[in-house]
Amino acid sequence: MQILSGSLTKEKLEAINKRHLEVSRLITPREYIEKDDWRRDRNGNPIEYPATNYMRSVCRTYYGVPGWLILNSREIYNHNDKLVAITVHGQLVWLEEEITYAGDMVASHQVQYKKNSEEILDLGNDTKAANTDCWKKALNFHLNICDDIYRWEDPLVTKSELEELKDLANKLDNKNPEKEKILLKIDTPYYVNNANFKISKEYIETLIERKNKK
Repeated sequence: MQILSGSLTKEKLEAINKRHLEVSRLITPREYIEKDDWRRDRNGNPIEYPATNYMRSVCRTYYGVPGWLILNSREIYNHNDKLVAITVHGQLVWLEEEITYAGDMVASHQVQYKKNSEEILDLGNDTKAANTDCWKKALNFHLNICDDIYRWEDPLVTKSELEELKDLANKLDNKNPEKEKILLKIDTPYYVNNANFKISKEYIETLIERKNKK
C-alpha cells in the first residue's frame, strides 16, 4: 500500500484505524454469504465468499467509491500447454481522511472446461471471475471488508474496551486473589484480544455477582 497524495497526521491515523477496526468487526449477514461447491477447505466444506453487492455496499458506506485498475492479466498454462487459469493483477485506489491510497492485489481463477471435453466453457466468464475475485480480495486486504469471511479479524481491542474491563475489575474486593491477576492480564499487551474479550468480561461480571450475593 502506498500514499499517492496527501499527508498523514496522528489525528488522521487514529481516525483511519478506528474506521478499519469498525469495518473489520462487521458481521456479514448470512443472506450475503455464498458458497463455492467446486472448491473445498481443508475440512471438506465448501468455500464461503461474500456477495459482490454486499461488499460494494459496505465500501460505499465507509470509504466511498474507490477506483479499480487492472494492471495486468495473464493466461496460465500447464506443462501440456493447456490453459488452466487466468491471473489478474489489480490496483485499488481510494480516498481516506483526505489521503489518496493505492493498494495492489493478485488473484487467479481456474478455467472451466466442458465435461469430458477439451473445449473451454466460457473464457470471458473465467476472466471476469478472476477480476472480481481480485477486487474482492483487495477490498478485504486493504479496507478490512468482510474480515469475518476471509478470516482476517483484527485481534486487537480498543482502549475503551480495556478501560471497561479495568473498571469492572476494580469493583472486586481488594482481598479477592483474582483481582490482582485480572488487572495484570488487562495491562499485559495483547493478552486481551478480540477473541477473548467477551468471555473475559463475563468472567469478571460473574465474580462481581458472587460478591454481591454474599
